[in-house]
Amino acid sequence: MSIFTKSLKTFKSDILGEEKEFKINLAIQANLKSDHGLTVKDLSAEDVLDEDVAKFVHATLKANGMETSLEDIMDNVAPYELFEFMTSYNMVNNENFTLATNRLKDKSEQKKTQEKVTPIKK
Repeated sequence: MSIFTKSLKTFKSDILGEEKEFKINLAIQANLKSDHGLTVKDLSAEDVLDEDVAKFVHATLKANGMETSLEDIMDNVAPYELFEFMTSYNMVNNENFTLATNRLKDKSEQKKTQEKVTPIKK
């Protein structure tokens, strides 16, 4: 039983196939650093890689008591879903809707559009 009586900020995402609520806690940052050598600041770059966002998802799931591997995430989650997950986190965690979040939203929309385009075979 915890000695803490306060509640943490949470955000919702359907990245696992159904909507779940995730706590925002320091374990996310600790997992991101210890498991993947990244900081949250590394993820605010305009040219953030899909794999780095997948590492953030992995760290968040682990911090919320869910066991999975980075490979499992990369195999089962579309790139736009990764960015939607991180955008949901940023919208709750950052009182001000930051420029980084806006960039992630734009990138999410781009990824979603790219995945819907099917090349024509000749």
